[in-house]
Amino acid sequence: MSSRYERYPGGTKRGHHESYEQDYKVLHDFGHGGDDDRLGSYLEVSRKIQTLIDAAADGGERLRAIGSLWSLSEVAVTNGELLGSKRLRANFPISAESVDLNYSGDPAGLRFFEAGNSIKAINEFLQPRGRSIPASGSNNGQTIAGAISTGTHGAGVAGGAVHDAVVGLHLVAGSGRSVYLERATRPVAPSIAPKLGAELIADDELFNAALVSLGSFGVIRGVLLETRPLFALQVERRRVPFDDLLRETIASGGSSGLDLGDEALGPLFHLELIFNPNEVEEGAPEFAYLVVMHEREVPDDYEAPPWKPSDRDMHGGALAFMGSLIRRMGDLGRAFVNRAAEKRFKRLSKLATIGDLFVGEPIEGPTLSTGMGIPLDKALEGLAIAFAETSGASGVLPVLISLRFVKASPALLAMNGFGPVTCVLEIDSVQTKHTLALLDRVWSRLAEAGIPFTPHWGKFNGYLSAATVRACYPAFDRWLEARRRILGEERIGDVFRSPFTDRLGVRWDPVGPPLPPIEA
Repeated sequence: MSSRYERYPGGTKRGHHESYEQDYKVLHDFGHGGDDDRLGSYLEVSRKIQTLIDAAADGGERLRAIGSLWSLSEVAVTNGELLGSKRLRANFPISAESVDLNYSGDPAGLRFFEAGNSIKAINEFLQPRGRSIPASGSNNGQTIAGAISTGTHGAGVAGGAVHDAVVGLHLVAGSGRSVYLERATRPVAPSIAPKLGAELIADDELFNAALVSLGSFGVIRGVLLETRPLFALQVERRRVPFDDLLRETIASGGSSGLDLGDEALGPLFHLELIFNPNEVEEGAPEFAYLVVMHEREVPDDYEAPPWKPSDRDMHGGALAFMGSLIRRMGDLGRAFVNRAAEKRFKRLSKLATIGDLFVGEPIEGPTLSTGMGIPLDKALEGLAIAFAETSGASGVLPVLISLRFVKASPALLAMNGFGPVTCVLEIDSVQTKHTLALLDRVWSRLAEAGIPFTPHWGKFNGYLSAATVRACYPAFDRWLEARRRILGEERIGDVFRSPFTDRLGVRWDPVGPPLPPIEA
């Protein structure tokens, strides 16, 4: 049994997208040794993490686990001590004997992944074995713990977000407290809890609270994922008129309106619309770039499609496009932005697996992106507000506005919480005072219009505060109560605070009568 631990002095962490910098005091970094006792090393790391949490609590210090720092917001960092998890990449099979007899899924599709596994690493492990994750964000650099903690959603019209593939969750919370969570209504493999050195908690409310936890429910050690048989995606992109037919498509989440392609290939997996407001001086653009993906069986002769150096993000994501504009800021003008968009989002037809399609995007400077979940019946109204505020901005803003559609999630703080399908309104740009002001105006206008919206935890979300978070996330107080029940002690709760959670008004005392404590 062997684990590795190194302690580094404080410094400054910069987010992957160069959207923030955060000073910290100490970095605790863990990894595994070279022997074959992966589970023994996993348990040893868990115990060492518990010791660090207790020491932080005794010293009145803050501590937070970090992954790839892929978020554009400061949700992943703190000004205290950091716990590096990127080298914690073990994974474990689930034996048939460990699976609950009433489990309705495929036991062969269950796999337990340690928190530091990146989406890329998970794809690289699963694909040669004929399996796949059910959903992905637009790239693969996030750790699995970071992706679920911040609500990375992707655009699974029928399958849901990344966190919706999680059916078991191991948390270490200090003071000897290590818990393995599953839903009581859907037990999967509860017997693995003692193998993880954890107590089993089968509770739907606590599980749904901990799924998107902002790093505030303790240190995520690992997740039990439901994978699915490997599949391919037929990707089609084309320019379409922004007409009544497309508006019907938006309002229905793709169930009616525009012909989205031949569903004989397989069910609709992904629906996205990208708008370039710079095409017009005022009002809504006349066209949109439609991105549709249908599921297909993987051909026997499948090969990963090639990437062009100038277009690494094969499906043409808006944020990657903005990154490519950073180095040309001095040349930006309406004509240039339009030419660049036309070149970037040209007609496309390719076949790829999730692991070969949603790949790491090149970032060349401080990009800006916000995402907001909106009910389908308010999607067009929200889109009109984004167009109006962009048109009203002074000068040319290199802004793209997009819509994606994702199945609703039961997670209490999931951005994709509007059912049955949530429309995700996204605004992508480069980070300047003008574009930041644009986001402020859009958020304010949505609130004034009475349009419910849920800002993405891992993107720019300056609208969220102690005064506004409950309007956006009505289950926030239930989430706080679940946090109190899992962490158990206020001194432990204080360890997992951060400047970000302070802004949200995360506190210990519940609003209503406290629920009974969890029995060990």
